Amino acid sequence: MIGIDVSVQGLEYALRKIGVFDELQDGILGHMFSAGAVGPSGRYEQYVQSARYQAAIHQGRWQTDEDVMAKRADEIRDEFVQMVNAIAQTGRVNVRGAVERALKVLYDDMRVYPPPPPGSRYVRTMQLRESYRYEIKV
Repeated sequence: MIGIDVSVQGLEYALRKIGVFDELQDGILGHMFSAGAVGPSGRYEQYVQSARYQAAIHQGRWQTDEDVMAKRADEIRDEFVQMVNAIAQTGRVNVRGAVERALKVLYDDMRVYPPPPPGSRYVRTMQLRESYRYEIKV
């Protein structure tokens, strides 16, 4: 199974100040995951997009969960910097909105398919793309 967590690491102080931190038992603000893309051999998403389990046939063609995190890290970090700045400036903040925007960036990117290989006759089912979900915990 593929999953990417958006955690409170580095945000503990700001989240405690606005009373959100104590609601989080595991320190996870939200999670983007595959609900399961199923083919004839069972679930397959981890063999396509998991950096840990990606099959050799997909390496170099399909981005992995770690590729997406590395590519989007600055964009996600900026979302939380804006949130912390809003706390400092106004004393008010929409944590849920910041988490949702960060997860949506990951979600949208993980759903992108690479172009088919030259000469491929395989018809894509789009099950992998449609299997992605995200959950906001705050």
